[in-house]
Amino acid sequence: MTEANQTPPQPEHGAAPARPPRHKRWWFWPLVIVLLVLLLPLVLVAIVLLALLTDAGTAWTIDQIPGLQTEADQGSLLGQWQAERLEWRGYGVEVLLLAPEVDWSPSCLFEKTLCLDTLKAEQIDVTVQPSDTAEETERGDISLPAINLPVALVVGDVQLGPFKLNGSPIWDKVELRSEASGASLTVNHALYQLGEIRVTASGRAEMRRDWPVDLDVTAQLPPPSGDSWTIAANLAGSVRDLRVSGTSSGYLNAQLNGTVQPLAAQLPAALTIESESFLAYDTLPETLTLENWVVSLDGSLANGFRTRQPSRYNWRHRNRHQGPGHNRWCRQPGPDHDRAGGHTAFRRTARRSGHPGSSGQRELVWWPAGRGRPGP
Repeated sequence: MTEANQTPPQPEHGAAPARPPRHKRWWFWPLVIVLLVLLLPLVLVAIVLLALLTDAGTAWTIDQIPGLQTEADQGSLLGQWQAERLEWRGYGVEVLLLAPEVDWSPSCLFEKTLCLDTLKAEQIDVTVQPSDTAEETERGDISLPAINLPVALVVGDVQLGPFKLNGSPIWDKVELRSEASGASLTVNHALYQLGEIRVTASGRAEMRRDWPVDLDVTAQLPPPSGDSWTIAANLAGSVRDLRVSGTSSGYLNAQLNGTVQPLAAQLPAALTIESESFLAYDTLPETLTLENWVVSLDGSLANGFRTRQPSRYNWRHRNRHQGPGHNRWCRQPGPDHDRAGGHTAFRRTARRSGHPGSSGQRELVWWPAGRGRPGP
């Protein structure tokens, strides 16, 4: 039998016939391209994060920022980072920080919280070049924005050294420990110090509408006479309309009550001071001690303040008036009479009185520098 006459082998009974190979579906490669486009940014972000975890990667990232220079920096921007000196220049602004230190916890982000554990700087200098096209505009009323934080904020320890703006000192020391969530702000500790002025505060605020506040503030001021002067006050109401109530001790022992509108352009304010005894300077004779007196102040920073005391003041000894209806002006004694950039004068209208504790009308007037003295 020849090969041509041979019949091909028949498949065994029950075996499946061979199938032709399948072609790949048309959407395979488009799907691969889409996945690469989506995954590539994530891969790049992962590479950057891994680089920032190392000192070398952090240093390389900082070098890519235009105008930014650091000296002896070490650490990671995704944790603790510090340097001996940080300087940035650009857009007519120069910023210099000595011994900056930042420490925060990225793991807090998984709990929708931004944890700033440490923020420190021994010295801050900012220089802003004057603009040729800058035009002076009149100060208007300030409007507060409504803030609702998408993540909670925890500030553990902020300590900033002296800060100067164009060579002018803004503060000598600032400290802050606070928490914020949504529109609520809690100040656990805040400190501001400039020279002999030292102010501490703690309390709560709402960052919505007129920003309701409830803050306890303590201020230590340089006394004109004596060793100390401390004012402890509570600020209530809202930032737009603050109510002030507190006490003064040391140089002046008195009760304080008043209101102030910090957001208004003219900064109107009213204050009432009530004291049992007050002697302006230790060098003055005791006969000039003012007892059981109340002074009410009303006005604004733009137009000046006027204090009136029509009926409640008692001198320790008899006042010698110069006759009925006498009206005179005199400069307010003391080296700090125009520290606020204005003038202070005292006007008294005396009435006939021949006994201690006489009543009269006393008026202490302050007005801004460059303006004429108010009329009688």
